[in-house]
Amino acid sequence: MTAHFYTRFSLRAISISLVMALLTLLLIDASCRRKGEIVEPAVLADTLAPKITKMHIPGIPPENIRIDQVKRLLIVTVPKDYPTSYRDGVKLTMTPGAKQLREFPLQVDLCRGTFSDSRPMTPITTEDFMYDPKELIITDGKRQKAYRLKIKPEGEMAFMQPGKRYTVGTDETGDILENIAVFNYIDSLGDNRGTVIFRNIATGEEFKGEIGGCQSFGHIYLGRPYHLLPGEYSLKIRKSTGRQTVNELFVTVVPGKFVYYGAFGKLSGDRQLRISGSSLFNGKQAVLDVWHNRTGVRFQITDLSFDRRGNVTSVTIPPNVASGIYYSTLTYDNRKSGIAPVTILNDDNQPTTGYISTDFANIRLYPKNSSPVVLHKGQLYYNWPSPTEAIKAGRNLEVHIQSIKSPSLAYSIPIKLPKYWADSPPWAASDYPTFTIPDSVLPGTYLYRVQYIDKEGIKQIGDWIEVDVEIQ
Repeated sequence: MTAHFYTRFSLRAISISLVMALLTLLLIDASCRRKGEIVEPAVLADTLAPKITKMHIPGIPPENIRIDQVKRLLIVTVPKDYPTSYRDGVKLTMTPGAKQLREFPLQVDLCRGTFSDSRPMTPITTEDFMYDPKELIITDGKRQKAYRLKIKPEGEMAFMQPGKRYTVGTDETGDILENIAVFNYIDSLGDNRGTVIFRNIATGEEFKGEIGGCQSFGHIYLGRPYHLLPGEYSLKIRKSTGRQTVNELFVTVVPGKFVYYGAFGKLSGDRQLRISGSSLFNGKQAVLDVWHNRTGVRFQITDLSFDRRGNVTSVTIPPNVASGIYYSTLTYDNRKSGIAPVTILNDDNQPTTGYISTDFANIRLYPKNSSPVVLHKGQLYYNWPSPTEAIKAGRNLEVHIQSIKSPSLAYSIPIKLPKYWADSPPWAASDYPTFTIPDSVLPGTYLYRVQYIDKEGIKQIGDWIEVDVEIQ
């Protein structure tokens, strides 16, 4: 009897405790509701204030903007030929008492799905870093809601002028692929990437390139695709979402005027001379004529065959050819190129002068195809010797000059290297090696070369440059 009484009493006490706990939770919940500190259940989001009831974006029809109150999405169907991805003048209609948490004139970026302040030159504050630009937060003082943009295309992605044809030369001539209009390019939230696909109609081979940034209607720029092999191509655009244009443009690539850049080789190893240029396609005769100004040595290489892109070929350096700086012309399809240098070194460590300049970039006194190079005492000169890594690892880089009339008269002039030389592309005068001819050097005509001591302690000596140097 006693045991039964205590069991009933315990159950009753537990029931009372549970009721009190639930009442406490309800009171806390009500308090939080009054303070606006809770997030309402999603199923009630369409009935509870605050709400955005309408959004206006200039140029976009009202029926293209829909609001999903449950998911809190501002769904924008972008017209197929909408002219821009950025738009200010955005207006909101909200329930009474509601306002933007951060009150500023709204601008939307339809490519990135972001909201921003459209006022020009608005100072950035620490508060700006506390908010997600992809969220538009509104408040009525009690509750807050965060809305996001969802961007949809109006239809399939398509070129406005399907079948349009362009003609481009491999020498960067011909039509420019610009102001290309694509319907419905803007699509998913935050997706800016696009790929242009050139497909060779005869072989099926594809060449791809990136389209930078988000492209608004009528502003896609592809330049001249001169890197393509001669032939007929179709052109499509594919987005990273998998969407692609449902129609095509066409590009005809024709061989352009050839250009010859010069050649470089080493006597060590396989003695290969690498000849470079552009638009040097096979099927036409190519002959290289090479000569040395100082020694009078001349040689010719015939029956050259370039790679399929018409850019480079390699041939064996003829026997008995010494290291040095030569000059050359290339005759291709019965047309002769301009004069270009041919550099032949003994090995990887042999230094070359590079160039000599008075303003570190633009006015180059050397290389040149005629004597003399005139240098003045006391003048600061810039140059760029090579090989850079071997020189940096070594020491005592210097210009060495020797009188042509009196070979016993010679001078070694230090070349000053910047601390971070060649670590990155040069931008200023302080990025270049420099030297100054001292007043103690006698005026006259000299041979000129560079030399240094490598990390193994071996003196590496460059060839005399192929033109005379006159010191004044």
